[in-house]
Amino acid sequence: MDLVGLGGKLRAGFAKRLVATLKELKIVCLVSPVMVEEIKGNITALLKRAPRDRFGPTAEALRKGDFRTDFVEACFDRIEILIEDQGIQIDRGFSKYLKPQFDEAGKNLEDELLSKLQSHYRMFGAAERDAESLFGCYGRRDGIRPSDMYSSKCFFVTSNDMLAGVGNRFF
Repeated sequence: MDLVGLGGKLRAGFAKRLVATLKELKIVCLVSPVMVEEIKGNITALLKRAPRDRFGPTAEALRKGDFRTDFVEACFDRIEILIEDQGIQIDRGFSKYLKPQFDEAGKNLEDELLSKLQSHYRMFGAAERDAESLFGCYGRRDGIRPSDMYSSKCFFVTSNDMLAGVGNRFF
């Protein structure tokens, strides 16, 4: 959301610098379809609420006047295009990296991750989506938990501090 400007100007600037640095390092940037749907869900939830009841980075950017509601509405139908315009590919093969490939140990690992995430979320669906995204990254790593960045095949990048913390401790 930050990269396409929905988190406001400052957050967009940080996200664009991060992506530019990753590209300079020849790192392919992907976003999962799960995250695309989450962005759409966030937009829908935001627009359903009265302005005074809105929360999160997009609501703050609206209050500061970084953009108007019509910009948020326009992003909904164009979110994939906006992401790809920033040089990020939608990971169309993402689903093959999810749970069907894991054995019973992998399933138990996923259940453990989901239970850790649920303790931080009010809505089960949000925890489930985030667990799926983390496990997609884990699947791209072939189920390996590298001890250093240089041996990793895949990174999970988020501005959600809680999710990053749980992911770092877990993987």
